Amino acid sequence: MSRSSAATRVARQRSFLNFHRPCLFASEVTDTKGRTRKRYRYKDVMTPFEKPRSLPEVEQYLKPGVTIASLEHHAGAISDLDAAVALKRARARLFELIARESDPQRRQTA
Repeated sequence: MSRSSAATRVARQRSFLNFHRPCLFASEVTDTKGRTRKRYRYKDVMTPFEKPRSLPEVEQYLKPGVTIASLEHHAGAISDLDAAVALKRARARLFELIARESDPQRRQTA
């Protein structure tokens, strides 16, 4: 396997990044002095897919032909854990290949 094909496998794991990776989104809170502060609360944890879905009229921001239903189907095709495991395996293969190519002794044994 070449380094470029291993890197492509990692890049194909966008499903994890877009549909399964938890992210903290800020809530703006005004304090007693009138300053706006950002707070990161547990209730604000969402995936990058869940955040726009929580906004009103999200359909108008999607590309033509893409629907929320099709995105939800894609997101539900694999569990969060399975997506993370697939990404971890792809990264491990890529880094093993890079290590093998950079170390002459490993290259001879492979």
